[in-house]
Amino acid sequence: MESGVRSQESGQEQEFDSFAENYSSEVDNELSAVLKGNPHEYFNQYKIFYLRKIFNSQQKLTSNPLKILDYGCGVGLFSKTIYDAFNNIIIHGFDVSSKSIDQVPEEIRTGRNFFTSNLAELDSDYDIALLITVLHHVVPESERPGKIFISVLSPAEN
Repeated sequence: MESGVRSQESGQEQEFDSFAENYSSEVDNELSAVLKGNPHEYFNQYKIFYLRKIFNSQQKLTSNPLKILDYGCGVGLFSKTIYDAFNNIIIHGFDVSSKSIDQVPEEIRTGRNFFTSNLAELDSDYDIALLITVLHHVVPESERPGKIFISVLSPAEN
């Protein structure tokens, strides 16, 4: 790996590690200041609404488990929403912050679900890969997320 990419990742890991313990409350506080009610959960449910439409239109919700990569999963907020919304799924979460990964709820670390800060542990046959509030953290010169996504999606999905 190029040293510039590694140092960028190391800096991002440190930055996101510093938010890990309070991330959920920080997001809720920031959104509550602008919107009323529980906006974070509202937006998560809105995303689930569209994921369900996509899965149904592409006949993805079958008897075979749907394998999802939540890239940039942070502390697992959206992974938990996915886990609660769909029955027959496998969730793998990746985040550069190992401290964020440590905060992912135990209840969704069941069966074949797992969460990691090590790219080498990811599979290469995901049905869908999600980037929820991630790309604005990527340095424009970096081609890495695109290359990673091409390498981890099932051949039929590429």
